Amino acid sequence: MPTDISSKIIKFLFKSLPKILVSFFFFLSFVSNVCLASSGLNDQLNIHSEKYWHELIHYEKSLWSSSGYESSIQNPEFFLSENGKYDPKAELIATLKKMDEELDLNKSDQHAICKFPARFKFLKKHFVLNKNEADLSKCFGYQKWAIESKVNSISLVFATGYLGNPASYFGHPLLKLNKGLVNGKLLDITLNFGAITPAEENPVVYVLKGLFGGYQASFSQLQFFFHHTNYVENELRDLWEYELNLSPEEVEIIVDHSWEILSMKIPYLFLSDNCAYRLSEMIGIATNVRLKNPNVFYAIPVSLFEGITELKKSNGQPFIRKILRVPSRQTRMTEKYLSLPSEDKKLTKRLIQDPTFFSKAEYSDLGFEKKSAILASLFDYYAYKIADEKDENSFKLQKQQVILERLKLPPTEVSFESSQESYIPPHEAQGNFTLRAHVIQSEDHRNIQELMIRPALYDFLSLEAARSQNSELKIFETTIRYSENKLNLRQLDIFSVGTLNAARVDLPDISGLAWKIKVGLLSQNFSCDSCLVAGVDAGAGYALETNKLFSFYGLATVQLQSDKNSYGTTAMTPLFGGFFNINPSWKGHFHFGTQQFLDADRNHHQIIEFENRFGSSKYWDVRISFLQNDQRFVRMSFSYYL
Repeated sequence: MPTDISSKIIKFLFKSLPKILVSFFFFLSFVSNVCLASSGLNDQLNIHSEKYWHELIHYEKSLWSSSGYESSIQNPEFFLSENGKYDPKAELIATLKKMDEELDLNKSDQHAICKFPARFKFLKKHFVLNKNEADLSKCFGYQKWAIESKVNSISLVFATGYLGNPASYFGHPLLKLNKGLVNGKLLDITLNFGAITPAEENPVVYVLKGLFGGYQASFSQLQFFFHHTNYVENELRDLWEYELNLSPEEVEIIVDHSWEILSMKIPYLFLSDNCAYRLSEMIGIATNVRLKNPNVFYAIPVSLFEGITELKKSNGQPFIRKILRVPSRQTRMTEKYLSLPSEDKKLTKRLIQDPTFFSKAEYSDLGFEKKSAILASLFDYYAYKIADEKDENSFKLQKQQVILERLKLPPTEVSFESSQESYIPPHEAQGNFTLRAHVIQSEDHRNIQELMIRPALYDFLSLEAARSQNSELKIFETTIRYSENKLNLRQLDIFSVGTLNAARVDLPDISGLAWKIKVGLLSQNFSCDSCLVAGVDAGAGYALETNKLFSFYGLATVQLQSDKNSYGTTAMTPLFGGFFNINPSWKGHFHFGTQQFLDADRNHHQIIEFENRFGSSKYWDVRISFLQNDQRFVRMSFSYYL
């Protein structure tokens, strides 16, 4: 009996073995597939740590987040996970879930794929989004943005510094989305990143909040026409346009991501999280190129252009396709007038002084080409005066008369000689960070060494790249002196700004206003090693250019300072000076005056300075100076620019 049972069991197992083995292998296969799928999904989810995902969500390293990251975007609606601001993986999972939801055509603009097209296109390369495998054609708001833009190239634009407004001292960059229309550049969409500030913000409050993070900022979009009018026509600032050599895919990424972050709020800091940093970040998302000087910790608008023409893409092609200068109203007026023959210049001035001169034979007998050139120069002159003057009505009437005179002439194109070579583009500017070593010999035979450090920006003798001539803007310039085995702080300029830019044309009512202001720890005189006082040095006057080589100015200056060594607290110094430009490698600046304190029994003393800059490199120059301030000094300096 037991033998029969054993025999039956053996027969059953023998008959069932194939089925058992098949089931077993099926089970193993199922488990294996599940594990592989789980492993594959985990591998896919690991893209939350990829650089591109972090850039799309604007994650930055943070000590206060458990993930080690925090997004700079402040708006909750930018994140699809409750913890998405701090957790890249949670934001990825939530984004996948939201993008796989059904798309309601009545609310399409609220769907995740329509709000975040750059994320959607990136994730489609890694995941199957079953319910939304279609393209973005159902996203009506996004389609309106993308189609109306019709972008075929992108330009980085730099508006030169404007010393009439502290907020514009450093210049300003824009990102222009080019449609490629021959006569429609003013209709191109322009992206601007700027701080959100009250209309009548106090300048001191503005500076303090900007330095220490009191403002939010955002990207906004306007047609280029509005920026062109503001910068070129009203503030009289030249623009430099650098067309980027981007592929269609790179252009598409910038268009898509700009849609995602328009109006999103981001913290703003003058020296770091500013327009230069954020535009560099935007370009970097598409190209993996960051336009920021790695040698300095801060970002300044002009620094975006340092070395930009030397950059190469991964395929070896240059990063910049072409460079275009857009001259301001003032620049156009100057170039047109200076290109006129001397007799036509005299006639132009006569017509400004006496508009009835249009009826005189000296003008009426001219050929239509000469008339057209004179009228074009007059038109820009009056347009410049209208932009520059508060009382503009009289200039408008004279401008209308010029237009009527021009309508009497046949259509003709007037060509003017452009002095393009005299304008240095921003990418050829010297580095913003300056190190300068001084070796000084004094009248009493002392050997003095000094080290000057200037984080930003330029002085009167720096290369004049994309800025006003004969101007300076110095921030936290610090000079340390070593003399007689002692180390002393020689000077600390918190800021020093000024323009001694002479009027380049001799037309009526063209201002040659010169002015300067310096705030910081100032030295009472050049010979004293430890005579620092807190003070302000300010002045105003007039500048005149005699020819292309020489210009001169006169200033009435006032010094207000803390009292030390019974020097007094208030002094006046009339200054006379000038500049000369022998060639690009040799420029000089000199001034002299007599300082007289008003509240101290001190004899007045003479101040003389004569400084020469030799060299036109972006990275270095050599300077030789003669100075007199209590004693006479000869100084030789070597400058290095980062």
